[in-house]
Amino acid sequence: MKLIIPISYFTGKPRSEFWILDIDSLSTKLLSCLPNSNHPVRGKGITGITQMNSSYYVACDFNRVFLIDVHGGISAMLALPEFNDLHAVSLVNEGILVANTGRDAIVLLDNDFQWMRQWDGLSTEQWQQRIQGQYVVDSHYYDTPDMSIPFCQRRLPDLRHLNYALQLPDGRYIASSFEAKGYIDVDNWEMISNKLPYEPHDGCLHKGRLWVTTVAGGIYSSALTEFLEFKLEIELFDHVPHHGWCRGLCLIGDKLFIGVTAIQEKNPRVNWLKQPLNQTRSGIYQLCAISLKVEQFYDFSDSDGARIFSMIEALPC
Repeated sequence: MKLIIPISYFTGKPRSEFWILDIDSLSTKLLSCLPNSNHPVRGKGITGITQMNSSYYVACDFNRVFLIDVHGGISAMLALPEFNDLHAVSLVNEGILVANTGRDAIVLLDNDFQWMRQWDGLSTEQWQQRIQGQYVVDSHYYDTPDMSIPFCQRRLPDLRHLNYALQLPDGRYIASSFEAKGYIDVDNWEMISNKLPYEPHDGCLHKGRLWVTTVAGGIYSSALTEFLEFKLEIELFDHVPHHGWCRGLCLIGDKLFIGVTAIQEKNPRVNWLKQPLNQTRSGIYQLCAISLKVEQFYDFSDSDGARIFSMIEALPC
């Protein structure tokens, strides 16, 4: 079994890489590095990935959606002025869902990357304020509002922080929200799950359940009922030596893979962290999906601060 893992970096020149993790040989190799972007963003890069079909993946970075071949090359690309801080892509009945996090929106594209519709989490007034820079920043992480940076390259505070979107078997489109600490129905923006102790980041449908990560390392799952009742499966950081920003989850057969990203600085968003920053790591934990016993850690840490958002089973190449 092999996984493909998109990795970007906090520092250094913006770059986006695809890595192959071979579970059987416990080895890793760099598959490809994306060409430099015409709209680079400091400390940002590739984020989400999913399989499109037996020959291609769909992936996204801060402001672009890609069709990627099995060798890691770009076959098609879509860049739109309103794309900002794209976090994830997922395949649905009608096409491709894109979590446009910095725009507080979920976008539906068809399989040829043609625009179909958007679920907008902002009012018209809120959107005008966002694009015109009428907001307050409270961290050096963000660009100052008065900078003349195109919206698609601007690091800015969002409202709902929609990390991941998917379609349930009953047809509903739902998304994880930092602000709500749960999942919401994007047709009406109402909560359709119980509130989690910490912010959810992404999810995975597996054997009739929705599995989700929370950034603090709690892994939850829910039956696919009308109202999702998430139950704790495991507190990952009670069982592993290296903690981090927990995001990226993939279930394949009897294996559960969970991504973590090394934390660069102490701030209120990581008040759950219980170890020194220099002990955090970027990598993939492998667990038995049945017993939830931790089996392996694959370390992708880097002095430039490797960032992991997602992983998926690799296509043969």
